[in-house]
Amino acid sequence: MKISRDARSNLNLEDFEFDNRGNLQFEGEIYKVRKFVQHLNEKKDLINFPEMAIKVGHFNGSALLFEINNHLLDKYREEKNEENLNKELFKYLKKNLGEEKVDKALEKLVEEYPPNKVYKDKIDIKKFLEQKSNGIKNKHRFQEEFINLWLANTNPSFSSYIELFDDDVLEKN
Repeated sequence: MKISRDARSNLNLEDFEFDNRGNLQFEGEIYKVRKFVQHLNEKKDLINFPEMAIKVGHFNGSALLFEINNHLLDKYREEKNEENLNKELFKYLKKNLGEEKVDKALEKLVEEYPPNKVYKDKIDIKKFLEQKSNGIKNKHRFQEEFINLWLANTNPSFSSYIELFDDDVLEKN
């Protein structure tokens, strides 16, 4: 699940596991979801506003949708042997939008939704985007993360958790 840099900092999420795409990992384990939801609920004034409580089942459904989407993209790439899918998409975007705009958008995405290495300042954003993960440059792989963010921000069932992944900053840039 995508979690913004601001949410990670404001909600003190250092104890939770993020992958190399900057996604919070639950791996279908309900205990991890419960622990995360409990952490979020502890940050809310539930005495005065009990309706603000996040329900584990609802949140788990949202987390599963993120994981299913990632799985489908990975499966498609695997079945079609489409390692070039990301490269072709990058070429298309570069041709139609310009390389500078695409690079800036990707840099902003990584800045706002950072993987652990970037979040903990172990690597510069530009260097991170040039590195490879599973044989694919992060610059190409991270384009998929726009899909996850778009799905989260447009799906009404995710609206209760918008503070975690609101993409207004990206839209403005």
